Amino acid sequence: MVSGLDGLLEDDRLLPVDSKDPEALERALTKRWDRNFTQTIQALSVDHCDLLENGIKLACSRQKDIVAMGTRLIEKRMIQSNGHFRQATIETKNTFTNPVALGKLGLFVVDAHKEHMESMGRKHKYRELPLILASLCDVRNSYMVVGIPQNKRVSTRKRKSIRSRISGRSSETAKAHRG
Repeated sequence: MVSGLDGLLEDDRLLPVDSKDPEALERALTKRWDRNFTQTIQALSVDHCDLLENGIKLACSRQKDIVAMGTRLIEKRMIQSNGHFRQATIETKNTFTNPVALGKLGLFVVDAHKEHMESMGRKHKYRELPLILASLCDVRNSYMVVGIPQNKRVSTRKRKSIRSRISGRSSETAKAHRG
């Protein structure tokens, strides 16, 4: 259900792709996002199961685009590393001009790149680094940029496992009762 709702929210069909006017694009984007939001709310109703089904198809289509673009970035060696982070830029016309879609692509690229590098049997251990991913939006004549942290979480604080937390607390409790 969540994928279907997500597919409806991200639907970018019917946008004036050929338009070279950034203001017209902004108006169309605003109108489209409003329509997408309305459709997503309607899809929650039992009476509009067809909208949810359409959203699932859109989400599947988006996922295919993500896999195709991510694979292209890896196969064409478009991901560069400078030692502190990895970066990739999509210079061709594409559909990754909104931050949510580009973020999903970034998450896929991080995982797929790691798998690819580990499968090559390198002598050195794969080092996880943050990824900066930029996608050209030719109408706006600018780039949409997202950053994916190396551990794919907002917080970089290391979390203890549940087992170590429980055993640590039980030993503290035992000491308190003995003393």
